[in-house]
Amino acid sequence: MNSGAQPEPVVVRKRPRIWLWVALTVLAFYTVLYAGSLTMLGVNASSAGNKFNTLALVHHQRFLLWTNLAVLKGYAVVALGYFFVLYPTVRLWMGEKRPPKRWGIVWRTALLTWLLMGFFVLRLIQTRPYFLGVDNYDHWWYHLLSGLPEDVRARVFFILFEFLPLIGCLSAAAFYVSHLLRRFRPEWPGGLRAGASWGSLLLLAGAWFAAPYLGGGPRVHARSHGPPNILILASDSLRGDHLSCNGYPRPTSPNIDALAAKSVNFQKMMTPTASTLESLTSIMTSQFPHTHGLQHMYPSKAQVEKMLSSSPNLADALERRGYQTSVLGDWCAGVFNVTKCGFDEILASDFDDFRLYISQTVFTAHFIMPLYFDNKLGYALFPQIRSFASFVTPEVVTERVIKKLDDHADADQPFFMTAFYSCTHLPYYCPPPYHERYADPEYDGKNKYKMVFDVDAFVKGSGIEEQWKNLPPKEVQQIVDLYDGCVNFFDDQVGHILQHMEKTGLMDNTIIVVMADHGDDLFDPNTTFSHGLTFNGGDQTNHIPFIVYTPGQRYAPRSVERLARTIDAAPTLLELAGLPREPKFEGVSLRPYLDGSSPDLSLAFFGETSYLFFKRSIPGEEPKHIPPLEDTTYVDGGFDFHFVLRPEYQQLVLDTKERCLRTEKWKLIYTPGEYHPIFRLYDLSTDPHCMRDVKLENNDVWQTMQERLRLWVEEKKESRIRDIFPTGEPEARGLGAL
Repeated sequence: MNSGAQPEPVVVRKRPRIWLWVALTVLAFYTVLYAGSLTMLGVNASSAGNKFNTLALVHHQRFLLWTNLAVLKGYAVVALGYFFVLYPTVRLWMGEKRPPKRWGIVWRTALLTWLLMGFFVLRLIQTRPYFLGVDNYDHWWYHLLSGLPEDVRARVFFILFEFLPLIGCLSAAAFYVSHLLRRFRPEWPGGLRAGASWGSLLLLAGAWFAAPYLGGGPRVHARSHGPPNILILASDSLRGDHLSCNGYPRPTSPNIDALAAKSVNFQKMMTPTASTLESLTSIMTSQFPHTHGLQHMYPSKAQVEKMLSSSPNLADALERRGYQTSVLGDWCAGVFNVTKCGFDEILASDFDDFRLYISQTVFTAHFIMPLYFDNKLGYALFPQIRSFASFVTPEVVTERVIKKLDDHADADQPFFMTAFYSCTHLPYYCPPPYHERYADPEYDGKNKYKMVFDVDAFVKGSGIEEQWKNLPPKEVQQIVDLYDGCVNFFDDQVGHILQHMEKTGLMDNTIIVVMADHGDDLFDPNTTFSHGLTFNGGDQTNHIPFIVYTPGQRYAPRSVERLARTIDAAPTLLELAGLPREPKFEGVSLRPYLDGSSPDLSLAFFGETSYLFFKRSIPGEEPKHIPPLEDTTYVDGGFDFHFVLRPEYQQLVLDTKERCLRTEKWKLIYTPGEYHPIFRLYDLSTDPHCMRDVKLENNDVWQTMQERLRLWVEEKKESRIRDIFPTGEPEARGLGAL
C-alpha cells in the first residue's frame, strides 16, 4: 500500500437551477410553436390560388416579415407568463429531499405546459369557438361543457375560466412575495410571511372583483329632456321579410317585434342599391348613388374625397347642432373607415385594407394570438387587433355599444350612434345555439354550420353561379335555416341593447331605428344567391326593415304599407329631432306616414345594381358582363391599401348596371345587352317574384315607365308615381291579369 498516494478528489455535482431549466423548457416549447406556425402560414399562402395571395407573397414580403416578427412580442409575453406560473409548481413538485435532475425538471415543465395550454384551448372552445373553425363543432372536446344545463353552465364557466385562473395566479404571486419576504424579513416566522403574502393578494383580488360594482350598477338618470338622441341598429343583409313582425312564419325576431309593437313599421322600405358601401352612403347622405358618386364597392381615393366634399350627410348636420356622433361595428362596418360619412368616432373592423387583411391572416395563423390576446392586454400590445374581423364579433360590438351608451347616459349632450353588425351577412355563421335553431337536426351536409363559399371561385368568376343553380333543395333549405338563425342572433343583440337602455332611462329620450343596408337573394324564385347583382325575382335584395321608435310613443304604433326609400331616412330623422332639412338631400321626410297626416306620398322606387361579380342570365338574351374581380381591381398603397377599381373599368361597371323603376303595382327592369337594351316589365299584384314579362301586352305602361327611368338615369330627374301615372296606376292586360 502506497502511503504517499493522494486521495481521490470528491466531485461535487452542481445542483441544477430549477428556474433556469423551467425557463429553457418553456422557451423551447414556444420556439417550436412559432416555427410550426410560420411553416403552416407559408404552406397555406402558397397553396391559395388567387392573385391576391400572390400579391401578398410577391409585393408585400417585407410587411409579411415584420408582421411575423411583431408577433414574437406575444410569444415573449406568453412564455414569461407560463414561467411565472409554472416555476413555483415545478419547484414544489420536485420537492426538497433529493437533488433535482435536469430531465426531471424538463419533463415536468413540458407536461405542465401542455396541460395549461389545453386548459386555455378548452376555454377558447367554450367562449370563442369561432377561432377554431365551425367544422370543429362535432368534435368530442367541443361537447365537454356545452351539454351542461343552462342553469349551471354559467357557474361552471365562472369557476373554471375565471375563479381557478385567479387562484392559480394568486398562488404563484404568493410564492414570489413569500420568497421576497424571506430574503428581506428573515426574522419573520414562516406562517407570518405566508399570511402577509396571501392577505395582501386577496385584498387586491377583492378590490379587482368589486371595482365593476362600485359605480352602483346601471345609471338611471339619463337626460330625459332636450333634443332626442338617435340610435340606429342595423345588420348587413337583413331582409325585411324575414322578421316575424313583418309576417314571417318563424319567430325570428321577438325583441324587434316587441319594439315594432310600439313603433311605426315601414313594410316597403327600399334601398336604391343592394351593396353595403353605396347603400350606407345613400342612407347617410340622402342621395342616390349617381349623385354622391360611389356607384360600386371599390371607389378610389379621389371618388371618396369628392363625395365627402360635395355631399351632405346626417352626422355632420347633427354635429353642427351639438350632437356627439359615432359608428360602432364589426367588419361589415369597415366601410365607414373608407367613407367616414361625417362621424366623429368610428370604432369598427376593416375589411378593405389589404395590409390589415395580411396582418389578420398572420396573427390568426399564430394560434397564441386568439388563445391569449383577445382581451385588453392584447389590444394594448397589438392595437391592430381591434380592427380584425375575427376578433371583433357581434357580441363584442354589443359590449362596446352598451359601454358607449353608459358614457352618454351621464352626459348632457345628445348623441347620434349607428351600430352596424355582420350577423346576417354571408356565410351565415353564428355561434350555438343559433346555427341549429331552425335547421333540420338530421341534416349533416357541407352547409351544416355555415354556407360553404368558395372565395377563389368568386374572385375568379369561375362558374360559381352555375354551382348555385344546381344546389339540391335540402341544401337551399339548410342555407335559409342558417340565415334565419342569424336573424335571431341579431335580434338578441338588439334585445341586450334595448334592455340596457330601459335600465339607464335612455329609452325615454332616444329615437331608435332598426334597419339594414340591403337584403339578400336566398334562392328565391328566379334567383340564386348574393345581392346587388340583379333585380331578378322579387324585392328581396332591396327590401329592408325600417322600424322607427319615438320616445313616449309620440306617434301611434302603425304599419306603413306604402313605398319608402332609405334616402328618406336622414330627412325624417332630422325632422323628428326638430332640425331643418339639408338642402342637398334628395329624400323626403316620412313624418306624414308617422303622424298619419298623409296616407300616400306617391313615392316611386328607383334603383341600380352594384359591381357585377358574375354573368347575369336572361333566357334568350345576352347581357353585358365584366371581367372577374381579380382582373378589375388593385390594391392602392396611396389609399390605405384599399381595393380599388382600375380606371379602365370604371365606365364598364356603369355600362353593365341594371336599373329598376318600381311603383306600387309595376316593376320595370333595364339590363344592358351585348346587342340591344333589354327591358322587362312585371305586374307585381299577380307576379311578386317577377316570373312573367308582360311588356308586350302592356306597351303603354312599358313606354311610360321606360321614359321615366331614362330621365332618372340620364338626367337625374326623379318622378313620383302620380307623375308617372297621373290618373292612377293602370290595371294589367294579358298575362299580367292572370
